[in-house]
Amino acid sequence: MHLTKAVGILGCAILILGLTMYVSPLILPSIAPVRATTRTISLVGNYPNWNISNPNPTITVTKGDTITINLSSSDGATHRLLIDFDGHYMGGTDCTIAVNQCSATFSPSMPTQLPPFTVTSNAGQYKYYCTIHYPYMQGLFIVQNPPGPDFQISANPSTTSILQSSNANSTISVSSINNFAGTITLSASSSPPGPMTAFSTSTVIVSSGSIATSKLTISIPGPTSPGSYSITVTGTNGSASGTHTTNINVSVVSPSSPNFTMNSSPTSLNVAQDSSGTVTITLTSVNSFSGTITLSAAVSPSGPQASLNPSSVTLALGGSAA
Repeated sequence: MHLTKAVGILGCAILILGLTMYVSPLILPSIAPVRATTRTISLVGNYPNWNISNPNPTITVTKGDTITINLSSSDGATHRLLIDFDGHYMGGTDCTIAVNQCSATFSPSMPTQLPPFTVTSNAGQYKYYCTIHYPYMQGLFIVQNPPGPDFQISANPSTTSILQSSNANSTISVSSINNFAGTITLSASSSPPGPMTAFSTSTVIVSSGSIATSKLTISIPGPTSPGSYSITVTGTNGSASGTHTTNINVSVVSPSSPNFTMNSSPTSLNVAQDSSGTVTITLTSVNSFSGTITLSAAVSPSGPQASLNPSSVTLALGGSAA
């Protein structure tokens, strides 16, 4: 593959575990669900709505979550929060029912907190409201059941360059989620066809809370056309966990044509909310390639933001750049 200018695409997979969610008075229409954990939520009273949001923000939690709610007022008025788990909607008298959660009154000069409580109510839709301004200032409080046992699959590295008539390895990891335990059958396919694949073991046994691995060897037959290929690795379990996949991006390089390889370090990131991580992309000249390479970055699924610095690099003959 003769190249003087190419586009390198960095695929990022970021696992985000939300531990604390703040609802800005001006931004978010809902409070997103996370797995059972300890959470702090902020609500701002501003008659006739919470958080200056119409409709009022929907709060979604998981049964078993431990919730703390910080309460403040931005409209000069006094408010009182009640989460109505019994569904009677009786205003302030609902505060006398043990299953419900009720705060002290609060105002701009005296914010308060609904102390930590564990969500024990069954999955369903409930309401929260201000007892002083009911039936206004009310929103949905949704309780979800905890997610069931599952597994996830990943590849390291997930991007590689391989010469024709050569091969490279990628470690396939199968991780237990929510105490999953079971047997996973691995398979791989290439799009378009060309590269050949073989697992060190095509069946892995995952114990609860553990990770099982298999080495995937990607071989490039000599006649394989230089270019980009995607290897889809599929893990299948017969239970409700079903099937999960991960992709490996492969660049097939002719040993006699000027080209370049691209590799990333590290090949995966765990990034907390409101934080960031860095991956170094190293490009290396192959067979006397020289030229400027323009990089772009895409995140799938959407949500996290990715940026490149710099967004283009110049390779000298036989050199490398990051």
